[in-house]
Amino acid sequence: MSLTPLAEQVADVAHLVLHRDAAQLTLDQGKLYLLSPVGGRTVAAVFIGTGRFTFAPTIPAEQAELQRFAGAPA
Repeated sequence: MSLTPLAEQVADVAHLVLHRDAAQLTLDQGKLYLLSPVGGRTVAAVFIGTGRFTFAPTIPAEQAELQRFAGAPA
């Protein structure tokens, strides 16, 4: 696949927060580009700017694995 940013499908982003389960993605400041469609559908986007990703699992086994992998339970 040759996904490329679409110049006409771009948005300035500031303080956009996306939540999913135990994860939070914060897009602080930048541009969000939709990428070229695949099979006629938009399936991807790319963000260029500053942001943060946090993950705080509630299941002890996931916390233990994250502690082992990243050195912290969240």
